[in-house]
Amino acid sequence: MREQLYFDSIFVYELSFRVLIIPLNLRICRTQNTNKKEKEALANSSDFDSESEETSTDSDEPERYVKQRKFGPELWHDVAIQKVEELPSAIDGMSAFGLANVEKKELHNALKNGRRWKKNCPTKWKGHAQVRYADCRGSYVCTNDNCPYKVHYGVINQTQFEKSGNQCKVCGSDGKYVPCHARRYISYGKRKVKVFHQANHTCQPTVKTTRNVQMDWQTVEKEAASVVNRKQISNIKQKIRAETEPHGHNFEAIVNFKEYCDEKDKLYVFKINDRRGNPDQPSFVFKSSEAKMKLAVAMDNEKDDFLSEEFCFFDGKHNRCRGFVTLTASVYHPLLRKQIPLAIMEAEKETTEHVELFWKLFNETISKASNGNCKSFKPIGWCTDMAGANLAGIVNVFGVDAKKRIKS
Repeated sequence: MREQLYFDSIFVYELSFRVLIIPLNLRICRTQNTNKKEKEALANSSDFDSESEETSTDSDEPERYVKQRKFGPELWHDVAIQKVEELPSAIDGMSAFGLANVEKKELHNALKNGRRWKKNCPTKWKGHAQVRYADCRGSYVCTNDNCPYKVHYGVINQTQFEKSGNQCKVCGSDGKYVPCHARRYISYGKRKVKVFHQANHTCQPTVKTTRNVQMDWQTVEKEAASVVNRKQISNIKQKIRAETEPHGHNFEAIVNFKEYCDEKDKLYVFKINDRRGNPDQPSFVFKSSEAKMKLAVAMDNEKDDFLSEEFCFFDGKHNRCRGFVTLTASVYHPLLRKQIPLAIMEAEKETTEHVELFWKLFNETISKASNGNCKSFKPIGWCTDMAGANLAGIVNVFGVDAKKRIKS
């Protein structure tokens, strides 16, 4: 009886095991058959003609993922291949280029053309050893109508955006993405590289930097020989100048240089004074330009301009010109993203007298540049060190109210 129960329990266990295992085996077989069918379908559809498709692994643009069609070399059958040493800037439309005898270390720079491309992806062309393609990344456009870039230049900002996002570097507003459907193919050969470009760009190209041009040794030796022949005469002239000009300055040369600059801009070297000829004033050289004075006019705190919110920086440097102090007034330009000098004056010392003279000449310069429309410099404030000469000079020229607008 016990043996019969034992065999019955074994039979029930084997039956339940088969009931569980058989569907599982059927599911595995179906999965394997499906995978085989998918592989066969992919193999049959992997012809490398112009009707097949490619997919890019780089999708940084905020769009839905869409498969892109592949273009074969027959698309450029009637396009002449231009032989160049490096790709020209701002390539657009249907074009083809051939780069021959380019070293590997210089190939990366030679393929730059001022466009921002996505990551290169491999593809296959019949008759080509190795081919890689890349799509253009597209660009962003600032949508702020009051953006200082648009107000100042009259065009929409399409280039100055943060790398980590889509914010405008000038006004900080979010930009609108503009897709670009241009594409390039690079065919790598043993001794030459061919580049095939397709479609027109909607983005703006960046300026391509040129490579350094080296002079041949014959030109270098010729220039060196001409300098050596005149070195002895130069040494004699320097000894004579050391006696008459202990600091090495020559006001006569500056006067000649001013006459030369006046043909282009009379504010390049606005005023000069040599104490030896005119002892009523200290020796100085005041320099500026009409373009810089226009920036100073735009800094008027009563105007509706982005520069009207910028402070004027004023400081003196003692190591720029030997024997003189360089007084400089500058402003930070948010579009250029750097400090722009408005006016520079080489003065004997950094005293109240010299600082006051600087700002008087500044007002005279800004009045001349604006044809008398702006007779005084009126920024939102000054940023300078707390030296007594700087504070007193500004207050003496612009009044006591200017003292409240001075920051350190």
